[in-house]
Amino acid sequence: QQLKDRVAQHNVLVLGKYYSTISMQRACQLLQLDAESTETFLRDMSTDGHVSLKIDRPAGTVRFGEKPKPETILNDWSHNISELLVKLERVGHLVNKENMQHEANKRTRGR
Repeated sequence: QQLKDRVAQHNVLVLGKYYSTISMQRACQLLQLDAESTETFLRDMSTDGHVSLKIDRPAGTVRFGEKPKPETILNDWSHNISELLVKLERVGHLVNKENMQHEANKRTRGR
């Protein structure tokens, strides 16, 4: 039994290297376990810190990968906000330009 568990652990690590997302059905085939045993095995390995994964039961998928660090999330958010502010500033300039052109056109027509 211990040999079988070690082989399955190795296979899970290999799955994590080759797949970012895999269906639970395919994981069962590759691990040669039934669905309940596969989910239990994956959950235990994740809980023990051997592999980072997320099981989506309704979709029937397993997603492998590291959880992003809070610093990375914050930096990405900050970058996105900066890009948004640049775009808003550009839109503000374009609106102002349109208003100035409209006023200039009104003055030339008014003569």
